[in-house]
Amino acid sequence: MWTWLFASLLFTQLLPSASHDAFWQGTVLDGQVLRPCEADSADRRDAQSKLREWSEAVGRLKATDSARASVRQLHTLLTHPCFLMAWEAGDVPEPDSAQSLQFWLEHGGSIWLSSFLELPEVGDLPATRRHVVTLPVHRSTLDLESAREHPLRDLLCARGDTQCGAATRGWLFRADRFFYDNPVTDTFERPAQMLGDQAVGRECERETVDHQLDVRYFAWRRCVEGKRPRYARLPIGQFKAPTTGWLIINGRRGHYDFCDSTRAYNLATGQAFVHDDCSALVLEAGGTVDSPATDRARRLTVTAGQVPLENLREAMLIIALQSEMRIASFSADTYALPDASVRQVAVGPVASYGSMSMSFSTAQTTLTWRWVRDGAPTIGGEIIWPGSMEPHEDHASTLLRVAEEGLVPGCAARSRPPDRVVHPPGKDADRRGPNRDGYINDFDAALTLASAAWARLPSCGR
Repeated sequence: MWTWLFASLLFTQLLPSASHDAFWQGTVLDGQVLRPCEADSADRRDAQSKLREWSEAVGRLKATDSARASVRQLHTLLTHPCFLMAWEAGDVPEPDSAQSLQFWLEHGGSIWLSSFLELPEVGDLPATRRHVVTLPVHRSTLDLESAREHPLRDLLCARGDTQCGAATRGWLFRADRFFYDNPVTDTFERPAQMLGDQAVGRECERETVDHQLDVRYFAWRRCVEGKRPRYARLPIGQFKAPTTGWLIINGRRGHYDFCDSTRAYNLATGQAFVHDDCSALVLEAGGTVDSPATDRARRLTVTAGQVPLENLREAMLIIALQSEMRIASFSADTYALPDASVRQVAVGPVASYGSMSMSFSTAQTTLTWRWVRDGAPTIGGEIIWPGSMEPHEDHASTLLRVAEEGLVPGCAARSRPPDRVVHPPGKDADRRGPNRDGYINDFDAALTLASAAWARLPSCGR
């Protein structure tokens, strides 16, 4: 039985990011009213010329070029009188590579910048309406140049190396497709992308119609910002397939019917080892768990076999990249400017008209994973099982299930999983108390117990 629990928090104020405040300090002042430049003014012509020159220069950057100078020029451009209204976005674009900067421009950065000089008109004549453009969030870069000391450095490719990572491009495409089809939603309401930009704009127009005319635009603008769709995205970069070491996963799978499970998978061969200690909760009157009766009903399964190697490696890569993914609005969205709105903003605290929700299921559990390799640091984290409301977590657990569904039982290879793990710093893996699901989860004890059972399995002789 699945029970979804929701908790919603409504914020009356959402302060801009620290980088936003630091950037604008000394450029705009509290109480200052920001407006677009007048059409055909000298300032506007100057801004158009500078924007065109900068955009052309960025277009000439190669993947291996540094983006630092171009980003500095972008920040200088934003302090031009005609771009000061960019303050309303509540963030400052800071792409960290040429690829990140070019991706940002192609996915809305260009039209966002141009909208401060002239709002795009959308619709069929004569019913065209001016549209406001929201800021796309830049994607971070993860490659050898940007992260030589990163724990995943063995999977990273160099910029401009078109051959590196060829085997995983389809996996990254599959992940991006999944994330695009599954926007993040915080409530039972339909995601904003299903409503459509114009429906969101009209909804915010209704919510802010009672505001005074001089502040109505900004109230509407923040409402739209709170309702626009958000997506999970991978960092920019190419990644090698993980082909060595063991993926070891430990934890409770299931709720009423469950297995305390330790499983190990060889990323070089696809060899699998399974240690599942399963039962079902025996409940007393009032819902209290009868632990002795639950334990007496346990049934142990110890087996070896083979899982599809490519499925396993894809799952391992996406699991490892979970912590590098971001959830944000990575493309620009356009919303029809409400009738009679005065397009101006007064500098000060940024009001928010959105809500933040957290959700989880009583059927969800948390698994601990470790990637163990000879001569390399252990890498680890957690997997939400059997799925999550967060798309990046859900995709990772789904890929793991795909690999595990392909298990073909058989004999055990001579190469066995390690019986102990040197855990990554700060992961607190050797927990000797209840984990956050309320169950005892001692990774090392579980692995030692499973390894002893696996050692007794018949060997394949290879």
